[in-house]
Amino acid sequence: MKFFFCFLVLSLTSAHAGDWANVNSILQAGLSDKLFSGASLYVGSTQVGLNQHSVGDSDAGKIYDIASLTKVVVTTTAVMILVERGELSLSDKVSKYFPEFVGENKDLVTIEDLMRHRSGLPSGAKVSEAESLDAYLKRVCSQDLNYKPLSKTVYSDLSFILLGRLVEMVSGILLADFASQNIFIPLKMLNSSFKVSTANLLRCAPTSVARNCQVHDPTAFHFLPASVGNAGLFSNLEDLSRFGRMILGGGELDGVRILSKQSVSKMTTASGPRGLGWDFTSEFSTAPRGEVFPLGVSFGHTGYTGTTLWIDPQSETFYLFLSNRVFMGDERTKKPFSEFRKKLSTAIGKKVYSSP
Repeated sequence: MKFFFCFLVLSLTSAHAGDWANVNSILQAGLSDKLFSGASLYVGSTQVGLNQHSVGDSDAGKIYDIASLTKVVVTTTAVMILVERGELSLSDKVSKYFPEFVGENKDLVTIEDLMRHRSGLPSGAKVSEAESLDAYLKRVCSQDLNYKPLSKTVYSDLSFILLGRLVEMVSGILLADFASQNIFIPLKMLNSSFKVSTANLLRCAPTSVARNCQVHDPTAFHFLPASVGNAGLFSNLEDLSRFGRMILGGGELDGVRILSKQSVSKMTTASGPRGLGWDFTSEFSTAPRGEVFPLGVSFGHTGYTGTTLWIDPQSETFYLFLSNRVFMGDERTKKPFSEFRKKLSTAIGKKVYSSP
């Protein structure tokens, strides 16, 4: 399968190298500007790869810490699988599963509100030294909300940490095991996991000198070896391209159905700036959407470490970009990387919409 993926994409890339020269040159410029030590890009549809290009120390098999892409690849997908099975409902109150979640306006908050980042929870909460995940969750649930639920949207890691634990509570197994059994193995995403295998250690892109193949997100790192729903997944271009094809294909890939068309439609329908997990028009969407992909129609997500998945049902295409920009200096690369991300997305959009 790996050979077939590389052969298919590289053959298409060679045949259309001139067509994608501008896009690929932007990747090279990002490398030259030291925004990352390596990066890989894939642009495709449900059936074919349109362009695949790597720069620096990267290739299609390189393993990356995909950071907050974990929220949509694992947590959102897992919740929707459980909804389809009838094991939970998006309208369930959070307090049904977390008894500490009580107080002013908390009785209004549903699972759907967590997924759409409109629950009233803040963006995050620092972990106390030696604090366990259970103690952290109880503390988070016991705190007052920061705003009235549904009154606005605030991107929240805490919402997805709660959702990750919810998947474990409802399914009876660890989040990492649920993802493996219900997402990765069926989709043949064999290099995707919360813990990088010994065989893949040398293929792992570093996020810092100290954290090669260990999650960069400080909260997820603190709770190791437990897996949480906001960050911590490692994957590569080959695997995530299969996930992107599945979402674009309405929940099915190569005859294997992960989600129903109805669930995918529900996930990818915006209510305000966000769908269920997925981003449409929030302040974080401007750079990955660029100037061409349609506003309110295309959707996706980014990861803090330098990763992007953006899907456009209108053109029936998606692009996937993986890098390790934090390795080159978090604060130094933050603003120029956002500008790079927008420039790259715009160039991809122009090429997609100018093609026959």
